[in-house]
Amino acid sequence: MSVALDVAGDSLSRTTNLPTITRFTMMGWFNLAVDRNAITTLLCHGAATGTVTYLLCTDATGTATNFRINNVASAVGQSLAVNTWSHVAAVIFSAAQFSVVTVFNGVQDIVTDGDASITAGKFWIGNNASSQFLNGRAAAVKVYSEALSQEEIQLEMQQYLPVRTDNLNAFYPLLTISDQTVDYSGAGNALTLAGTLTTFDGPPIPWSMNRHRVFSRAAAAVFPPRPVVVSQAVAASLL
Repeated sequence: MSVALDVAGDSLSRTTNLPTITRFTMMGWFNLAVDRNAITTLLCHGAATGTVTYLLCTDATGTATNFRINNVASAVGQSLAVNTWSHVAAVIFSAAQFSVVTVFNGVQDIVTDGDASITAGKFWIGNNASSQFLNGRAAAVKVYSEALSQEEIQLEMQQYLPVRTDNLNAFYPLLTISDQTVDYSGAGNALTLAGTLTTFDGPPIPWSMNRHRVFSRAAAAVFPPRPVVVSQAVAASLL
């Protein structure tokens, strides 16, 4: 399952206990319901207002992925197909210089420089302060206070449940309306809902590749382990 956002007023966000802006990973599964032919937010982290943010989005075509820093576009990445699930991730590193790498369906996509002047004020799913909203679905969003490797992202994209729990800042399955704001990482970093979301079918992944693994009692009570299924789409993307 997944939740759907479809108007400018729809968003999920939070302003507390945010991951460090200088080194973090944000990822999730997304499905465009409509090509808006406009910048569409998938995930955003940075200032609570304005455009001083790291923005994982589409560019003005509405489908080509892009990473915008302080509202300046980086190189164009792979394109999202309408009514098709894709996994996207952004990794921000802090080393000799700040750098950003995006990963599309498990494959490195965009590499660009980051910006040390951005501060952590708000994290968004499906929207930003400029109302560059997502008309589509989101699921299995994971946020880490660490720069994950491409191999780790490839593992995370195969199931809802986090494989890595170290440095996990938040985990939002986004399976149902009743739990759309709940953080199942155990950190209690709940989201704030704006607008009204609906529920749709989710990405082609299981809750867990290991049916006997339980992430937390709370999550297990709401979402029991599911049969082990590796979808053809996910398997093909990792070849």
